[in-house]
Amino acid sequence: MLIILCILVIVSILICCFYMLQKGKRSNTTIDQKKPLIIAHRGAAGSYPENTHSAFQAALDLQADMLEFDIQLTKDNQFAVIHDETVDRTTNGKGLVREFTIEELKQLDAGSWKHPSFAGERIPAFTEMFEQYNSKVQMLIEVKHIFDIDKVAMLLVDFLRKKPHEHIIIQSFNSEFIKVFHQLLPNIPVGVLIKQQMNGITKKQVEDHASYASYINPRITNSSSQLLNTIHNQNAHCFIWTIRNEQQMKKALAINPDGIVTDYPEWFIKLNKSKKPASL
Repeated sequence: MLIILCILVIVSILICCFYMLQKGKRSNTTIDQKKPLIIAHRGAAGSYPENTHSAFQAALDLQADMLEFDIQLTKDNQFAVIHDETVDRTTNGKGLVREFTIEELKQLDAGSWKHPSFAGERIPAFTEMFEQYNSKVQMLIEVKHIFDIDKVAMLLVDFLRKKPHEHIIIQSFNSEFIKVFHQLLPNIPVGVLIKQQMNGITKKQVEDHASYASYINPRITNSSSQLLNTIHNQNAHCFIWTIRNEQQMKKALAINPDGIVTDYPEWFIKLNKSKKPASL
């Protein structure tokens, strides 16, 4: 009887170890599969000027699970929080972001284009994002307009090594950049954004990306339950982007991915007020 009991204990321990090893193959993220994380795209960009403090604070007030925002290099090798390659669309200035210093960018009005009530909003520096939000919310950071992969990767790694970064994910459409960054700083989860593809995303593409990325994030128009299963079968997570209308919202909820990136986080938060997903 004692021998049988010992065997049962050993078997139980082995099963637990196997489960923990399988769990460890995923990123350092714990995600509640019952309800997706609600990710505020460029902040609450549907109602506020994107990538500004008013948009980010609105997303926090709404209790979004994560802030998504864009960074790119400036003339003086700092990271600015702005989406476009130029400042023309979202500020009162003109020209390429990389031709401005960070201080010059911060002098521009980044709010009036959305509505006069947002006049005086500024382009944040990446360092400001950490100072104001890193302890409050999880962050999904997209690296944009990469002309020198090694330089941008090294500068970003140098920046992050000096900052607390327990709850961030770095993503990009540039898979080569993500590979280099991941090699330099493997403890930070990384994701690959997938552009619109006429014939869909193949299993081979998913397998290739999953060899280095913890997140494979497709556009809503390329997303499906089958693709989500393929991604999960490679022990990766999936954030679907970017939800901007009711039809897209219904499709995203039907697929039930790990995260939903949206300009209107309030739509989803109202639907799911009673439940809160697990933290990263």
